Amino acid sequence: MNKPHDWNDKLRQRGTDVVRRQWDTAPLLPLDNDRGGAGGSELIARCAADVKPEPVEWLWPGRVALGKLTLIAGEAGLGKSQLSIAMVASVTTGGEWPCREGRAPQGSVVIL
Repeated sequence: MNKPHDWNDKLRQRGTDVVRRQWDTAPLLPLDNDRGGAGGSELIARCAADVKPEPVEWLWPGRVALGKLTLIAGEAGLGKSQLSIAMVASVTTGGEWPCREGRAPQGSVVIL
């Protein structure tokens, strides 16, 4: 049997009873006393309609948001590293973005 890739694969391959037991035994987040808890733990589930949207702040407008995950993906040799370094150069000098889409706010960059 192939290893399941996502939740739907698990449901198809293992059946709802097995997957339900995994859900029921999943680790829980510790309760914060700030939220009225008294220690212990809880499973946090929210309806998406109850989540209030927040405005997005952009580093590179329409392309790279501040404080959000940005992935640059593609096959080897397509220029992902060069684009990353061009972005670093734009931010550290306050220079233009690639594609001449305005100027970057000047700042510091950490590469990990």
